[in-house]
Amino acid sequence: MNARGTTIGGALLGSLLLSLLSGCTLDDFNRGFRGTDTQRIEYFEQLEPSTADVLWVIDTSCSMEDEQAALAANFPSFIEFFVERQLAFNLAVTSTNIGEEDSQGLDGVMVGEPKVITEADPEPGQLFVDRALMGIDDNHSDEKGLTAAYEAIEVLGGTVNSGFLRSSAHLAVIVVSDEPDYSEREQSAGEDVVEWEEFADWMNELKGPTGQRMADLSVIVGVSPDGFDDPEGCNQPEGGGGGPAGGDGADRGDGYLEAALATGGTIGSICEEDWGDLLGRVGLRAAGLLDAFELTEVPHLETLTVRVNTNTVWDWEYYEVDNTIRFTKLDTLPRPGDRIEIEYHVPAQPLDGQTE
Repeated sequence: MNARGTTIGGALLGSLLLSLLSGCTLDDFNRGFRGTDTQRIEYFEQLEPSTADVLWVIDTSCSMEDEQAALAANFPSFIEFFVERQLAFNLAVTSTNIGEEDSQGLDGVMVGEPKVITEADPEPGQLFVDRALMGIDDNHSDEKGLTAAYEAIEVLGGTVNSGFLRSSAHLAVIVVSDEPDYSEREQSAGEDVVEWEEFADWMNELKGPTGQRMADLSVIVGVSPDGFDDPEGCNQPEGGGGGPAGGDGADRGDGYLEAALATGGTIGSICEEDWGDLLGRVGLRAAGLLDAFELTEVPHLETLTVRVNTNTVWDWEYYEVDNTIRFTKLDTLPRPGDRIEIEYHVPAQPLDGQTE
């Protein structure tokens, strides 16, 4: 990730300093202590914010009226950090509806005039709300948010959507949907779509090798309260069935969740009650701040301790799938310049080239 981190065996700081003075690398030091169940303390520093190009991809299927309203009502929480820090931004909105014959979708075109909202516009928040409340597309059922984002930026970026993408700005794509991404399902039918692995590769390469984590996907989709790996979504009746069939619930955001992890974006549940906190976290990530920190080694979960500026915090989750600590509350998400310490023990392993 783009955080600056080191790994230190707590009681062996003096040995580390001696090793560094002797020309040994940190990797050499780590390898020397893999044979014991030993302490690790990893240090990170939160990044400084940056200008941002933010593309919202909003689901316009028949179950999304309440969610569109929640997004519009709580948008000030998203934009607050940009206003507070006087950060330049480009905002644009498109829909998940692309390539459907039975409904009138945007097909990747950014909605509104002007298509790109900036900090210089009068009342940019209201301009966003006007676009976010797109309403419902009759017969829209196969949400392809990843393909829509790709089309909006890569395919239409030089024509009808020109003026949005800037080479020096952080690119944040944010999908809001109560369904999975159907791009992969449509792939088998020969449609010109982008499935999540291709999308993640494209985003990770978009800014070039020196622009790691200058482009990412954040998602507000169905996430099970039981964790990332649970195949269910959220607020579903017994037996599943969120989205249009299940009323207030949401199916798991298949494809979106995997792409968000692969690009380093924020993951939020569309079933969260507090959309102010949710959009605040998404806004900080869009400004380039990190909410996830990757560990060097797999920890004993019961030994994990997380501190921000030496204060122990509890509003975080451990994601086994990518070995990260992810902050889950706006109030405890590290601000620019904050120091993050993650302390844990690692299980005993044989040294390189040795057997137990």
